[in-house]
Amino acid sequence: MAPFDALLPSRLVFGPGSVERIGALSAPLGEKALVVIGGGSARKTGLLERVLGRLEEAGVAHELFEGVRGNPRASEANRAGAAVNEAGCDLVVGLGGGSVMDVAKAAALVAAHGAPITRFLRKEKSPSDLYGAPPIVCVPTVAGTGSEANDTSVLTDEETGLKGSLRGPACVPKVAILDPDVTATAPTRYAVASAMDALCHAMESYVARKQNPFSDALARAAAGLLIGAIPRLAANDAGARGAVLVGAALAGQALSTSASIITHTLEHPLSARLDAHHGEGLAALQPAVFDRVHTGDPERFAEVAGWLGEEPRPELAADAFRRLARSAGLEASARKLGMEEGHVEQMVDDALASGSRGLTASPVDLEREDLVNIYRAALRE
Repeated sequence: MAPFDALLPSRLVFGPGSVERIGALSAPLGEKALVVIGGGSARKTGLLERVLGRLEEAGVAHELFEGVRGNPRASEANRAGAAVNEAGCDLVVGLGGGSVMDVAKAAALVAAHGAPITRFLRKEKSPSDLYGAPPIVCVPTVAGTGSEANDTSVLTDEETGLKGSLRGPACVPKVAILDPDVTATAPTRYAVASAMDALCHAMESYVARKQNPFSDALARAAAGLLIGAIPRLAANDAGARGAVLVGAALAGQALSTSASIITHTLEHPLSARLDAHHGEGLAALQPAVFDRVHTGDPERFAEVAGWLGEEPRPELAADAFRRLARSAGLEASARKLGMEEGHVEQMVDDALASGSRGLTASPVDLEREDLVNIYRAALRE
């Protein structure tokens, strides 16, 4: 059994309309919140107004940090962390998708322990023993990353061009509000791609070398919720949205307790260099990865194939994943995301330089040539 360190203190509050409780849930944690949002969808849908109103009713003042982009940059986290201190905030609220929540979490770390955040991304310093940060409340507006329920923040280092992650107790949200009404306005394309991201978390944590009984239980539960719900998202089915929210949170915890495999390591250059959506990038690469690594743990890959509705044979997991993506209307491919043959060597360099756990957590040992061949196989999809 692989060693593991389960740090999962997030309170998960699920149910339609649960966002209305944000004031009551936040008030015990702080007196003034930095509310982090993205490009304006929370404002346009009226969600931001509702959240700010509930905070005010509960006696929680607020300052707004607006404009977080998809695939966020380290500089955004540094600015948000500075904003926490400059505004005298003692609480951070992330209201948005995975990018917004990752910036909110990193902002809490920066507020307590200083900039630049890149020293953690570059592994110059570990945040694994850093505490004392402002508490975090997360409200996902699209379900997928599971960032609302784990200790990980993913950011791009502008100076190196590398996308990386940092993990530590300061980044664990105290409360995650999982309200399926909030995700009703997410565009179908991103709802489906983000849900596939969550499914990749469940599958990868299950087959990774760092899998353990704790992550296994979370991964199985998450996959059971996600696989049945993903094809129903295009119809904006409320039950499917709820299942994906809970499944994404469980899968995010499974990933944090186990590890991702090489798929995530190879996807990060796509989103860092080409600004691809992370979920679409994973969906484009996962079949090629499964085809390469399923021999490392045939029993578990056979089970994954069974999760996906296929005969439980390890070599069928890749095709089963492809079929699920198509059934949900997701036609992601590396070429559609802007990748070309000329990108392969640079992206392999980036993947190897990232220091990602996926390099060592995959169920088979992989050399540079293997990474090149996985990218090239994905380009043929």
